[in-house]
Amino acid sequence: MTRPIKTNIASQPDSDIDSPRLKTRYRHVPPGAKQYIDGPAEFPNPAGLLSAILEGTTDPIYVKDRDGRYTVVNEACSRYIGILSADFVGKTDAEIFGAETARAIEAEDRHVIESGQTVTSEKRPTHAGLAGHVFLATKMPYREASGQIVGVIGIARDITSLKREEAKLSDTVSLLMSTLEATADGLVVVSKRGKIVTFNQKFVDMWEATPDLLAGQTMASLLDFILSKIKHPQRCIDHMNLLKMYPETTDEENIELKDGRIFQRFTQPQWLGGKPVGRVWSFRDVTEQVRVEERLIFKAFHDALTRLPNRALFFDRLDRALVHARRSRLPVAVLFLDLDNLKAVNDNLGHVSGDELLRELAMRVRSCVREGDTVARLSGDEFTVLLEEAGDIDSAQHVAGRIIEELRKPLILAGQSVCPIASIGLAIGNGEESADELLWRADAAMYHSKSHGAGECVLYKPGMSPRRTAHHDQLMKGASDQQQSG
Repeated sequence: MTRPIKTNIASQPDSDIDSPRLKTRYRHVPPGAKQYIDGPAEFPNPAGLLSAILEGTTDPIYVKDRDGRYTVVNEACSRYIGILSADFVGKTDAEIFGAETARAIEAEDRHVIESGQTVTSEKRPTHAGLAGHVFLATKMPYREASGQIVGVIGIARDITSLKREEAKLSDTVSLLMSTLEATADGLVVVSKRGKIVTFNQKFVDMWEATPDLLAGQTMASLLDFILSKIKHPQRCIDHMNLLKMYPETTDEENIELKDGRIFQRFTQPQWLGGKPVGRVWSFRDVTEQVRVEERLIFKAFHDALTRLPNRALFFDRLDRALVHARRSRLPVAVLFLDLDNLKAVNDNLGHVSGDELLRELAMRVRSCVREGDTVARLSGDEFTVLLEEAGDIDSAQHVAGRIIEELRKPLILAGQSVCPIASIGLAIGNGEESADELLWRADAAMYHSKSHGAGECVLYKPGMSPRRTAHHDQLMKGASDQQQSG
């Protein structure tokens, strides 16, 4: 029910109110205004329409004259203050709220009247009933038809719930930012349009960047900076292109920087309402972890003394080479080397000299083969060489000849000149043999080389057989076991 309000609005000329907009019919109107909306197109009582609108709103609205006395107060304002609207009219803020509260209100009213400007600010009332509430209050000059300012119109909106939600959101954002800065990963968030939304200090430190490079910039400019610092930029570009094609996917890779560091990069979409709105990128320095893993893998597949591939790695590569040989019809060659004078060096010059001899042999043999070939140490004084795509027999024998010539060069061990002497067996395979069968043939050829004079290379021929010793049987069993485990 609309309460009677003393107002001077009705005294204004109809031309102040009679506009085409007010004549428009609305679907959702306050109940008190229905009689005017449903009535004739020409409103017989504009003041009544405005009264209905004032009483239909939930926002407190009031009007004061130049003396600061209330002339209009709507139901919402009365309800918030807890005073009947009829008791408002004709009173000042000092009479309603007390002199201390009124002073600040009156000063703001005078500013609006004297400057003719609209003022909007947040208000936090302290009087009973409104403590803890927050209002967005707007005061504007109230003018007559002549333009003369005759008072103040005030409109307020209770934004208490909004401010509480803002406080919760602020707490959430603070927690997220604290988490963002506390993580050990460097993080950067990019919008769907490629703008950098946020980043943490760890990201700046890891990439040795500056905040100016990131704040308000695009992913394109950041990517240019990153590409300038990584070792294989094209690989990174390929990943970025894939992510453009599939924006909903996650992706992970290790990035090696030019300074030797290794970053693990992970990215996933940022989702909002079930749709990707951006992308989160995280970077973790895994340099030490990768280095440890590399050392462990190296130890597992390499000889500690010569740092050559060990038997396990040799057979793995031989298996792969034989598969390739079957497909390409290019033969594979295996050389089996036995260092004939290692025992004499150990007995006469000591094991330190023997170890030095083994390292020197490894280095010399390695210098005689191509980069893609494999030189391995199978056991104490036995070495193997895998020549992939060996060509013909003459090419493989030529490599064996270079090795023999290189080994004949003397070296100084414990003050004495020593020439490494090795017997070499050569076997050629076309991919139809197993790895242990091909090695068996090379070993048989090496045995014949040793029996016919050290320092020579012998090509395997059918009918040859290797020496039968416990050590030989153990070696061949290791080859067979490696085949089965592979």
